[in-house]
Amino acid sequence: MKTCNGFVTISVMLVVLVGTAYSQKRTPVPAEDCIPYDANRLEIIDEGKKGWLLSDNGGSHRMAMFDNESDAALGLEIAGKYSWMCFIGRNNVRANRKTYILQYWK
Repeated sequence: MKTCNGFVTISVMLVVLVGTAYSQKRTPVPAEDCIPYDANRLEIIDEGKKGWLLSDNGGSHRMAMFDNESDAALGLEIAGKYSWMCFIGRNNVRANRKTYILQYWK
């Protein structure tokens, strides 16, 4: 995870090739899929070798995993400014589905 002036930077590139030489198949862009959460209940939990968990409900709602405590603290700070965790493409059925999921906060 990269940081700039104490803020986590996220780079996202979304390319849709429709009706070109690369793809003749028209694929609908999936709808936004958002989950509300209470920013006042956010916490980070040390899960040992697994990393650090960002949760809003004592670990039962697993929102994000981080490699270390400082990254988790930055994640907590960012998530605390919002109240929705959103996804595009979470329902895809590709073999490598995580590659095709865009996650963001709002």
